[in-house]
Amino acid sequence: MAALDIIVVRHPDGTLCSSDWRVVFRSAVPEVRVSINGTALPERMRAAAADAPAQFGDGDAETPRLVPSEATLRALLESGAMLPGRNAISYTPAMGGKGEGGEGSHGIGDGAAHSAVAHLHLWESSTAAVVFDVDGTVTQADISGHIGQQLGVPLLHRGVCELACRLEARGYAVFFLSARPLAGPTGIASTRHFLFRVARDSPSGFGLPPCPVLTTPHTSTLSALMDEVVLKASARFKADTLRRIASLFTPPQPASTAAAALPGDSAIADAPTAAAATAATATATAATATSPALEACGAVSPCRGGLYAGFGNRAKDATAYLSADIPPSHVFIINAKSRVALWSQGHGGGRQRGGEGVPAGGSGGGGGG
Repeated sequence: MAALDIIVVRHPDGTLCSSDWRVVFRSAVPEVRVSINGTALPERMRAAAADAPAQFGDGDAETPRLVPSEATLRALLESGAMLPGRNAISYTPAMGGKGEGGEGSHGIGDGAAHSAVAHLHLWESSTAAVVFDVDGTVTQADISGHIGQQLGVPLLHRGVCELACRLEARGYAVFFLSARPLAGPTGIASTRHFLFRVARDSPSGFGLPPCPVLTTPHTSTLSALMDEVVLKASARFKADTLRRIASLFTPPQPASTAAAALPGDSAIADAPTAAAATAATATATAATATSPALEACGAVSPCRGGLYAGFGNRAKDATAYLSADIPPSHVFIINAKSRVALWSQGHGGGRQRGGEGVPAGGSGGGGGG
């Protein structure tokens, strides 16, 4: 079982726009109970088959959906169940017989051990979002990323964790978009573990800030590799996903209902990860080193919300970012020497800016962490 992270964008009129709540299980599940920060959603989901995405809706009476109703989202916000920032999501099969838990599984108590977990990130429509590719962008190369993950060794570009922390400290919302599968050995669970538990700049100790992770809907490593290597479909997947994320920031039609008041700023996060990110962002705020990427993005987050900048390592990343209307001046390539280069369509590749790379955080080679 596995679940994507979720991005919800709140507009000034109170409208809430959400990305897909995609979760898959190893078998059909007639009822999936969804909770946010421990509070149950009034809507339930249903997985019609193994590895098929569970959907909201009441069978034939309602069209199946990958997103709860806006009324449900509003109720969660108004009650304080959904908070600004990072929220814990759990999908738990409610079984009365044979299912994810096998023979003899009864009720949510048994299913809880087979829950899929994710995080929902509530952003304002004025949020400027920055997307990072994973393999070859955070990691030193496409292959070394998988090797490092399997060995638990952070084979990272020098200073990339610090760069992400600096961006977040300046008010940007960072998220990761990868062509890896949703489920399987290289799926989202192991990817999250690698990014937020293993990845550390050495010797500075910067870790990546806890932020949304989005992957392909594939449920096996083989099918994801087929798309990436044989069918060359990963660029299209990234472009489609980014356009969907960009659409969440599109101003909605005027609504007659009043905007819901946001509860106080807080977020739910795993304590060790949150503590590491807090320390890292505090350090990043006080640091004086700069990079071309930071100079281009600006000293503070801009007023314009939506997709603002993107970091990748290949032409297909740049193409996907540009297709989602990220300005060419905010599309960056991190090369094999851990240097940030500005993408230039006119030259069909990266153009070095100022000779600087990712903010120096020490060597990011094969050292442990």
